[in-house]
Amino acid sequence: MKQRPARWRTVTTGAVLFAQLAVALAPAVSSAQTTGAQRPPVQRGQEYYEQSRFDEAITLLRDLVDRGQLVGEDLQKARELLARSYVKKGYPVQAKEMFKAILRTMPDWRPDPIKVPPDETAVFDQALKEFQAE
Repeated sequence: MKQRPARWRTVTTGAVLFAQLAVALAPAVSSAQTTGAQRPPVQRGQEYYEQSRFDEAITLLRDLVDRGQLVGEDLQKARELLARSYVKKGYPVQAKEMFKAILRTMPDWRPDPIKVPPDETAVFDQALKEFQAE
C-alpha cells in the first residue's frame, strides 16, 4: 500500500510541473503566433523586399504611401523600399519618381552603398540628376 501513495505523489508532481511549464510558455507561443500581424507595416515591407517578394512589398508600401498613412522616418523608409522594389520589378520610371519624392524632403539623402545594389543605385543616380535639373 505504501507504493501507491509514492506513485501518486510522482504523478501529481509531474502534472504540476507540466502545468507550470505550460503556463510559463503560453505567452511566448501566443506572442510568436501574432507577431506577424503586429509588426509595423514598413518592417513587413522590408521583410518582403529581403525575401524577394517585390509585388507584395509594392502593394503594401504603395498603399500606405498613397493613403498618407506614414510620416517622418517611416514614410522615407517606405519610399526607399518602394523605389528599390520598383527597380527589382523592372519599373525604373516609378522608382525614379519615388527616389525624387525622398529627395524633395531630404535633398542630401543618398542610398547606403553597402546595402543598396548597383542596379538600384544607378536608378537613384538618374533620379538625382533629374531632381537637380528641376
